[in-house]
Amino acid sequence: YTRTHTHTHTHTHTHTHKQPHTHTHAEDPGYYESIHWTEGPRAWLYPKVPWGAEESFAEGYARGTRFFLIWEVIIYALAMSTVFRIPYHFAFGSFQNPGGCEAQSDMSFGGLGPILFLQDIMYGLDIIVQMHSAQFVKGTGGKAMLMCVDDLPTLRNNYAKALNPARKSLIWDIFSAIPWNRIGCASFPPPVEGSGGEMAGALVLVFLDLCRMSKMLRLVIVVQIVNDASGIWACIKLLCQLFMSAHYVGCVWFRVASDNLFVSAFDGDDNWLSGQSILPRIEGNWAYEYTTSLYWVITTMSTVGYGDLLPVTTFERIYAMCVMIGGVAFFATITGTITEVISSNSRGTARFQDFITEVDEFIRVARVPDEQKKLILQFFELKYPDKNIFDDEAIVSQLPQGLRRQLMTETYGRLMSTVPLLQNLKTSTLQQVCGEIEIVNCIPQENITTEGKEPDAFFIVRHGLVQLSRRELKLQRVGPGEMFGELALFGLTADGLRWRSAESVVQCEMLRMDKNRFMPVLLENSDLRARYRTLAARQIARVQKSATKGRQHIMWDRALDFSFSNWQFDEPSEAEQLLYSNEAVWGANG
Repeated sequence: YTRTHTHTHTHTHTHTHKQPHTHTHAEDPGYYESIHWTEGPRAWLYPKVPWGAEESFAEGYARGTRFFLIWEVIIYALAMSTVFRIPYHFAFGSFQNPGGCEAQSDMSFGGLGPILFLQDIMYGLDIIVQMHSAQFVKGTGGKAMLMCVDDLPTLRNNYAKALNPARKSLIWDIFSAIPWNRIGCASFPPPVEGSGGEMAGALVLVFLDLCRMSKMLRLVIVVQIVNDASGIWACIKLLCQLFMSAHYVGCVWFRVASDNLFVSAFDGDDNWLSGQSILPRIEGNWAYEYTTSLYWVITTMSTVGYGDLLPVTTFERIYAMCVMIGGVAFFATITGTITEVISSNSRGTARFQDFITEVDEFIRVARVPDEQKKLILQFFELKYPDKNIFDDEAIVSQLPQGLRRQLMTETYGRLMSTVPLLQNLKTSTLQQVCGEIEIVNCIPQENITTEGKEPDAFFIVRHGLVQLSRRELKLQRVGPGEMFGELALFGLTADGLRWRSAESVVQCEMLRMDKNRFMPVLLENSDLRARYRTLAARQIARVQKSATKGRQHIMWDRALDFSFSNWQFDEPSEAEQLLYSNEAVWGANG
């Protein structure tokens, strides 16, 4: 994809051009750049902005949030119907009709046919919806925020490559959209023979129909949209696991008894169903049959066992023992999860919850206006995107210098290496640079640099958007992974002062490099000096094309004076001497 820049000049001539995007991050397929501020086709639907998401896209683009929530709930409900339908028909239907073909063809009101027809249509349309809906993805390094990806080319590319059905995966969605049950009923119409290839083929298609349950994993998205609370998600997940476990175990329990499967010569003719007077089965008695099976499973899994439903055959007793052992393990897991939800996940999470409660209390007592309340919460979202509070500065400060630099490089090195000035540096040089940076945060519409002022630092945007302007005319916006303020710092402006003002558009987090801390690193490392020469050559070449001759010479002399006054001990190569002595070479190779 390409990023579009618009440059407006003082003589009211405006031109727009496109240049290739240099931040491809091809070496890290898990990295997603926040590109929602670019030109081009955007998503049709946007999910609710979760906590820790970077709100650096125009609110005018966000649309369809309510529809997207309703859509996800419907898809999840249809997936739940698959969870219930397939085991039920296999257990309570005819053995010669494992796919429930007769119920599937019932198109009357309240029948299964309309639900299956709706599921086929919705699953097909879901591919189009997911292909055109924005998503929030985790950034890289440190306390990375969630970033909104909403340009259609990137969304479609990510959707086609993803393999995780819990998020957005084209492969899984296509597989789920195929009506396997209809194919099975058409290929192997009932009655299916109890042995041979027909039964095997019917059972394979029934198993493939279970793949439609993969949509249930989208509950993660639904919970995140409704309420980004881990406790609610944990409780809902436990209830779903309990129902699914009891449903599947109960269906197998009924099927084995209704068809007298796995009966030995010593078991006799009775089983648990005959003891309940369910055999022979009566047409329309499905509600009593199903609730009786489910009742036995829950009492057995919970080890209550009232004794009113007893296993009779050898297999039934072995099956009951397995259910009791599994029930003990399952309820032990439930107890541990509930305890975890109540006691919180970690100390950092507990500190965050206490802190946010205190912030809410402060906002209420101080009667903070809604606008300032929004800014306060956005700031803490930017500072604590993962809902953990710990004294990272105190921890890092106790580390040895070498280890501290390695940690900072691991956190911020990938972002900094995308900046032209810091590309292709040696590892040791990059570690030195990362060891000197400081993190700064800005609220929306906060002034960062001022035109005409003495430069003291340059900045790299990590989260957010920064608007650059000159003489009150807006120039381009700077987004994540881009740098500003470096030209004036290195004397590459006409008067040596800042020639652009910078103002934050939204909440921003930036890496600030102070001039007094950066210069010793620059003077010490030849590879970083080489990057400066490239930067200076490109800037002077650009000025040569648009500026007056006098202005070009002023900048030329200042760049040379800056270079040689700081690098007197650095003997230039023969090629560099030619580069600095022949002005024509700068223009030819710029």
